[in-house]
Amino acid sequence: MRCSVLSRWIAVTALTAGITACGNGTGAPVKVTIPPKATMRIAAESLSKAGVISMPRLFRLYASARRHDRVIKAGTYSLHKDAG
Repeated sequence: MRCSVLSRWIAVTALTAGITACGNGTGAPVKVTIPPKATMRIAAESLSKAGVISMPRLFRLYASARRHDRVIKAGTYSLHKDAG
């Protein structure tokens, strides 16, 4: 029974994090550089510093839940501020 409650909590948290962390940006465009071999923490901090996301921890949680935290691609991206 406890495992079921924990699983539901994790699912709800991941869903909330995804909605919060990956919304549509409505702000000004900004360029964000993700360095080679960056961890998800570094990528999330870069996005946060640029104003693209407001909750880097939730962004990392969502990426981890979706198993995207290991497939970070280095590069310079043009994104919008206030995406999450």
